[in-house]
Amino acid sequence: MRKRFIAIFLSILTLSMIALTGCSEKASDYTEKEHIARVTALAKKRYIDNGDYDSLEVYPLYDENDKLKYFLIELEPAGHVYVRLNEREMYGRSLYTRDDWHIEKPWFKYQTDPDSETHIMIGNDSMYYNSVRALEVDSDGYAVIYYCSPYKASDVQEKRCYLFDMNGYYIPSIKLSETYLDLIGMEEFKDLNEIDVYRTLDLYHVGFVPDSYFNL
Repeated sequence: MRKRFIAIFLSILTLSMIALTGCSEKASDYTEKEHIARVTALAKKRYIDNGDYDSLEVYPLYDENDKLKYFLIELEPAGHVYVRLNEREMYGRSLYTRDDWHIEKPWFKYQTDPDSETHIMIGNDSMYYNSVRALEVDSDGYAVIYYCSPYKASDVQEKRCYLFDMNGYYIPSIKLSETYLDLIGMEEFKDLNEIDVYRTLDLYHVGFVPDSYFNL
């Protein structure tokens, strides 16, 4: 009797799993243009309809295989959000997982000197780093602080843009003729293995949590 009950339970569980996955949406169900339209509609509902932001634009981002993998939501007057395109809906998680970390978080363009150390002031807050950040500065010598995305900061968001996954950390980039340009460190590279990802972690970080709470 016990074995029969277990067999029936497993059968019901299997059928439920098939039903859930069989009816779920897949990324491949939509074209790139359709995905952009869907992300735009969801983003407007979340960020515009409540009055938090005035307007937005959505741009596709590609991975190292030139595959559509992410989206950039550029918010006005200031802010940006990344969205990851999941392969399929699953357990309440939608096709689109948002990362709100950067909505209004300041960041800098910079290059590093790993043999030195420095402090950076933002308002009344002092940030300590174990290597010097040679920051972009304005005509008065003050560090230029950005709230828009690295793509907009370099005025390349209309070009083919990339977001490279470096073991859970992400590097925003564009493709040049024979190389890529890291839009944080502003350095060119031919291969992802050339990037010392740890020099960018404390000034710029992207993360996608696989939970339905972070659905766009």
